[in-house]
Amino acid sequence: MEFLNSRHLAETDELIGVSEEQAQAEHGINLNNDELLYEMYQDCTWFELKRNQTRSWNYHGLGLRIPLGGGLSYRLGSIQNLNPQARFEYRQISKGKVYLTNKRIIFQGDSENKVVTLKSLLDIEQYNDSCVIGKSTGKKPIIQFELDDAAIFARKLSRLFDTV
Repeated sequence: MEFLNSRHLAETDELIGVSEEQAQAEHGINLNNDELLYEMYQDCTWFELKRNQTRSWNYHGLGLRIPLGGGLSYRLGSIQNLNPQARFEYRQISKGKVYLTNKRIIFQGDSENKVVTLKSLLDIEQYNDSCVIGKSTGKKPIIQFELDDAAIFARKLSRLFDTV
């Protein structure tokens, strides 16, 4: 019942932002001018779509060129990149914290940092433990949260998205 109450509050409760100075003092994060920090999520994981493997079949055999006439010829042997196939999969980039401001989604990871501006957002897909962020450029990252934080993040982000 508690998670339903927290989801309801994320949709209806007043959003209270933290100023730039207070965010720097409490969380050690720098914000831009006129930017307010609304929420911070611990223990998040950032995933991005990466090329996993490219498969192609090569034929290496006896090479032979047969002239057909009129400048045309037929070549046998040594055919490369026959039916190339690339597979894509989501790979973990880093683990860290996600900050939600009125202008950006900031990911501060242990190995990489990422920023997505709210103006570049196209859509957000919420799942049980994660959110897929649709941007106007680039690939869609996945942010994986702990417990019920994905639902709260998606609801607050949609409210902030309406203010942009």
